[in-house]
Formats: sequence, C-alpha cells, structure tokens
Amino acid sequence: MPGNVLRILAASLIFSGCAGSNRLTQPPPLSLHVTMERSEFLPGEPVLVGLSVENEGRRPFEDLAPFSVELGYLGFLLSKNGGEPGRTHSSWAAVFTHEGPRLAPGDRICDVRNLGMYFRSGALGSGSYMLKTVFRARLGVRRDLRPVEVEGNEVAFTVRDTSAISSDETAALQILQLGRAGQLPSRDRWNGIRVGLMGSGYFPEIEGLFMSSQDSVGLEQMASTCLAQGRPLTAAAILRARFDRFSDNLNVYRAWIQRMERDDREAVSACILRSWRNLVLQARRPTSPPHSPVSPAR
Repeated sequence: MPGNVLRILAASLIFSGCAGSNRLTQPPPLSLHVTMERSEFLPGEPVLVGLSVENEGRRPFEDLAPFSVELGYLGFLLSKNGGEPGRTHSSWAAVFTHEGPRLAPGDRICDVRNLGMYFRSGALGSGSYMLKTVFRARLGVRRDLRPVEVEGNEVAFTVRDTSAISSDETAALQILQLGRAGQLPSRDRWNGIRVGLMGSGYFPEIEGLFMSSQDSVGLEQMASTCLAQGRPLTAAAILRARFDRFSDNLNVYRAWIQRMERDDREAVSACILRSWRNLVLQARRPTSPPHSPVSPAR
C-alpha cells in the first residue's frame, strides 16, 4: 500500500511539474507584426517601420504598454552588413499611477516609427540591415499580471550609397540636408522646383519643412501624394506626427481611416490612425492623467 501511494505521489508530481512548465512556456497571447513600405531606401531617407500588435488570446489583454522606445517598452536591434547589432535604450523614466488600456480579443493597435530617430542621429548609412523588434507589452502597474515580451518578425532592408542615386535625388538630398540645418531655399525657389521633386523619396520631409503649423490642407495633400506613390506608412506618419493639428476635427481621421481600409495594403496605416484617434478621444475624457510627468532617465 505505501508503495502504491508513493508511486501515485511521484506520478502526480511529475504531471504537476510538466503542467507548471507548460504554463511558464506557453506562447504570449499577443503577436507583433513588423512591416516596411519597401526593402530599399535612399541615403538619408526616413526608414519607417509599421508596428501592429494583435490580441490572439481569448481574454482581454490588460495593462497594455505604449509603443515607446524612450520608456523602454519597445526595443529595436539593428545589425548592419552582418555585424554586431546596435540596440536602442530607454532614455526617459516615468512613474505610472493608472494601469494601461485593455486590448480585446481580435483587436490590435498599430503605430509607425522612424528608425533613423534611434540610430546615428537621424540617418542610416549605406549597407544591408537586419531588424529585430521586441515589445514589452505590460505597463507594469498591475502587479498581479505576469510580464509579457513579444518578438516581431525579422525585417531585412538596404540603404543605397549616394553614388547609386540619380542627380535629381542628389539635389533633393542636398536640399533636405540644408533644410535640416535650418537653411531652406526661398519659397519662390522651392515653388519652382517642387513639382519636379514630388516623386522623390525625400519629398515628404522637405515639404514638411515648408509647412505652416496650421496648413492641414497641405498635409492632407501630402498624404494623398504618398498614397498614390504606394507609400501608406509615410502617409500615416505625416498625419500621425501632426495629429494635434486635427484634434479639433477628428472627422479628418475618420475619413482617412475609411479611405485606407478599402485597400488591404493600407490596413496597417488605417490601424495607425485609428489607434491615435482613440488616444486623442481617451485624452479628452475627464479623468486623471495616466501617469506622472515623464523625465529623462539617469
């Protein structure tokens, strides 16, 4: 009898151990999908990355963190020409007092990031790159919830050398570099060369340098041009980066979302705008701020 009891206890311990191991190693309920508009970029051109997190579980995902490189929730590992990857690091610290939002089963949130903002002071040199993305999905306010880390699909891309681009693109790059340094050409000169540069990969950023802070019509025209060129992430980035200009008229976002949802290739861009529209609506609710003021990390 004692022998049978020992065998039963041993079997139950083994079973419990396996079950516990399965609980620890079960896949996260979230998936992270990383996209790019294309696989080849001009030197100095913004390298945009589309991010989409979907709840593939059966329950709402609670205490969701933001897509923030600065706060350390989003991380990029970027290797060049097969070398050791460079990593992003958090540069800000915050104390959150309210838990993050919920993501219902089947729902997703999206955003867009410019890799150049996190590597080499805004520009990536020529070469072949491999990008890995990691998202720490829990904000950390709810102590009863386990941390969740999600890895996205790897993405490969190249940045061309300046010697491999056309004379028109070289001229556009020179204008962009001067503009970044605060040395823009005169408005008359820009109007004279603008049409010829509309097909350039540098055009959206150059045009943005001339934009008035109140020129929402011009911004929409820029976004339309990018969509026509098959650059939905650029279109979404233009609208998303200047969402405060549309905060009094969220119907602008609604119209763009409906427009982008008609094309599967622009689905992530529609999700980006929808996510930001929801954030604007959430910020308008008469509630306490979700966290204390943010400060640079030490």
